Amino acid sequence: MPEILHIEFDYSFLLYGIITHVKPEKLCVALNKYWNVKFQRNEDIEVFKKKDHYLLMSNYYAESIQNSLQFNIYSNKINHQWIFNECKNIDYLIKIEGDTDDFDFNISHIPFVLHYKKIPIELIKNKQYLM
Repeated sequence: MPEILHIEFDYSFLLYGIITHVKPEKLCVALNKYWNVKFQRNEDIEVFKKKDHYLLMSNYYAESIQNSLQFNIYSNKINHQWIFNECKNIDYLIKIEGDTDDFDFNISHIPFVLHYKKIPIELIKNKQYLM
């Protein structure tokens, strides 16, 4: 009988949801200025929905050397479908890894950010897409 491999993921990161009407590139430019980072587009993430139906989730990455943080921006809506149904109405998810104790996420001054909020990791059913 084959042995089953169990993989443990580390979910010790912050997750924020952003509601905005702009494309991810414009959001990245604004966050680059605010956080002094440089977001770059990574390979899209293939997300299985149902019956051999996949969506490609946009994925952007940046590092902050001065405060040892890593950022990922993920699109949550593709072709009028939500990737994470638990976060309907959230356009983008931002994952922040590293020493986040002194990190100020407040992005309310960015005019096209309509709303943002911290999202409990436990709320997300398909956390593997955030890894």
